[in-house]
Amino acid sequence: MKKVLLIDVANLFFRAFYAVPSHFTMKDGTPSNAIYGVTSVVFSLLGNEKPDLVFAARDLKGPTFRHKEIEGYKAGRPEMPEELSMQLPTVFEFFTTALKIPLLSKETFEADDIIATVAEKFRHQQNTEVLILSADQDLLQLVEDDVFVLMPQNGGKPPKKMDSEAVIEKMGVPPNRVADYKAIAGDSSDRLAGVPGIGPVGAKKILSCFDTVENALEHIDEIKGKPGELMKQYAEQALLTKRMATLHRDLEIEGYAEENGQMCKTMPESLTEYLEKIGSQNLISRAKKIFGPPAPPVEQMGMF
Repeated sequence: MKKVLLIDVANLFFRAFYAVPSHFTMKDGTPSNAIYGVTSVVFSLLGNEKPDLVFAARDLKGPTFRHKEIEGYKAGRPEMPEELSMQLPTVFEFFTTALKIPLLSKETFEADDIIATVAEKFRHQQNTEVLILSADQDLLQLVEDDVFVLMPQNGGKPPKKMDSEAVIEKMGVPPNRVADYKAIAGDSSDRLAGVPGIGPVGAKKILSCFDTVENALEHIDEIKGKPGELMKQYAEQALLTKRMATLHRDLEIEGYAEENGQMCKTMPESLTEYLEKIGSQNLISRAKKIFGPPAPPVEQMGMF
């Protein structure tokens, strides 16, 4: 079976920064806890899952189309610590230079939209499994028979493989109704209001009866009491929230090509150089177990 691994880089480096002790540094004294954490998690996945293709996605600076649609989108989030921001070039280098895999992005869109688009390219391909590494609940809407989200766990536990049943257990709705759920219940982490006054329990109850937000609004008179009044009052806001919570799956992504995601089968020299730069013997040993020792240099034959 062909395995495709998609990595939400921002979600990964934030978790790594706060999970790995701050005393990790490179030889020149630069903090490296996020660098170490990202590299360690990716090595674990490469060793355990043995993916054939790997793609990573990152957010760009600047507003997205969602910021333009909704005032205050993702507002209030704390500034990135300087100790983390100074590590990002090396984190990005791990993907683009050391492993030579695509780090994809697109102006005005988010990494989630990039991941959704790439996942869609492989969905329903025969004998293909797509694994998405992220703790972002927005990506749970992509889960299907051949697409799974690997949710990082605390305490050094391996990621939890989220299938449709696990999504229902966690969210109370199936994957294809995650955006509808947020349209009603809202999402405080992204500052998506949904329908004020209707929380998770009310949202799940409405969707269990009407399946989608659009269908609920078409049958608004059947929703009795305060929930019906609130749905009617905030109908446009609910529909806007659903549009913002729904990931794009059909973007044109510069630099994407399936062959670019091919995972190297032997230890590339660029990875050896990267690991020596960050100065971790532990990661060097783990890389050798995954890829084997670096290939010996090819001797150049002289002309005479």
